[in-house]
Amino acid sequence: MKSILLAFAAILLITSQAYSQAGDAGFQILRLGYSARDLSLSAAGDAVTKEPVASYLNPAGLARDYRRGRVGLDGMLTHRTYIAGTMIDMFGTRFQAGSMSFGTSLLLSSVPDIEVRTVPGAAQGTFAAKDFAFAAGMARRFGSVDVGISAMYLYEKLFVYESSGYAFNAGVQFSPVKD
Repeated sequence: MKSILLAFAAILLITSQAYSQAGDAGFQILRLGYSARDLSLSAAGDAVTKEPVASYLNPAGLARDYRRGRVGLDGMLTHRTYIAGTMIDMFGTRFQAGSMSFGTSLLLSSVPDIEVRTVPGAAQGTFAAKDFAFAAGMARRFGSVDVGISAMYLYEKLFVYESSGYAFNAGVQFSPVKD
């Protein structure tokens, strides 16, 4: 069992480095942190996340607070005002049933009053940029290893341009000491 988990973790690490394209094109909202804790940890926040919004970052974190034989529900809501009036809202839920944990995350973002200019001079109007992401995932704890998967729907609108797509996340978290 340990060798299977190690092989799975190695494949995840290799493929995430080979296919990582964040920052090359659209969906820049995926690069921003969602909470004060995540922002303070920078990219390490993805590795140690255990909040209800883990289905958005690292779905293995859904199982992080697993308690054997319990059924539970918890949630998280964050609101942040960023530069240029950007507003980012994040909502997440986590439900534990038996040995499985399930979670959903919703991310909404908008940047209002971006000026439209097709020629030099006064602005010809304004528009708002909007982002939306919805993720659903599940995770399970195997001893001291948490394993999770999630699927995400993404939508972005900038002026008259729209884009949407799907993303899939898989994650593994190892905790050598008891939480």
